[in-house]
Amino acid sequence: MLRSLACLSVIFFPLMGCSGSKGPETGEITGKVTLDGKPVTAGRVRIVAADDTNSASGPIAEDGTYKVVGGPVGTSVKIAVQTKDSQFTMGPPSKPPKEGAGSLEHLQTKQPNTLYVKTPDRYEQIESSGITTQIPSGKGPHQFDIPLAK
Repeated sequence: MLRSLACLSVIFFPLMGCSGSKGPETGEITGKVTLDGKPVTAGRVRIVAADDTNSASGPIAEDGTYKVVGGPVGTSVKIAVQTKDSQFTMGPPSKPPKEGAGSLEHLQTKQPNTLYVKTPDRYEQIESSGITTQIPSGKGPHQFDIPLAK
């Protein structure tokens, strides 16, 4: 009998500890990214909880708007605006494919992104961006515009 209770406690007690744990609260955060008043037209917004327990990112649209789903809410956050990877897009094929050939000549090439807006390097990293805010609790969407300066 005592042995059976010991076996059951090994199985059930760890499960009891897990059932109350929900993890960090998340929600939707939206806004607009601008540089000196003009929209940043490509890139990603990365949001990290101040205690580094949760992070999420979302794309920046051509009009400067962004949406981060599953971002940390109900806490202070640090934000980075990452645009360097957006300075090139995949352009048209460099050469038309040869008929019937397994040639790689038809692969797309990197082209300069005509929509790319260069932002200062400091905004690329969470540690150097200097952008922080408090995001309220709740699923949102929570509005937070990000005005950048050169």
